[in-house]
Amino acid sequence: MSKPIVPFSEIVERIKDIISYKYSRKIFDKDVANELGLTPNSLRVYKVLNHIPYKHIVLFCLRYDVSIDWMLFDKSLKPKRLSKRGSDDKERMHN
Repeated sequence: MSKPIVPFSEIVERIKDIISYKYSRKIFDKDVANELGLTPNSLRVYKVLNHIPYKHIVLFCLRYDVSIDWMLFDKSLKPKRLSKRGSDDKERMHN
C-alpha cells in the first residue's frame, strides 16, 4: 500500500525550502506561485481546496532536480527493498 499524497500546503513549504537560496529575504506564497507559473490567487485557491497542480509540480521538480516521489509522497529516491537487493547482488558478484 502506498503512502498518501502529501497535503498541498506541505508541498508549498517544501518548495519554499528549495527556492530559499535564490532569495535574500523571507519566502512568501507569491514567490512559490511565481516559481510554479501560477498567479498568487490561483495558488491560494489550490491551498484552500488542497488540490495539487500536478503539471506545475512536475515541471518544478524537473527544473530543480527534485524527486517527485519525495515531493508528493515523502518517499526517498530509492525504495529500501531495491537498496537491499542491490547489496545482495554485489555480494554475490564478489563471491
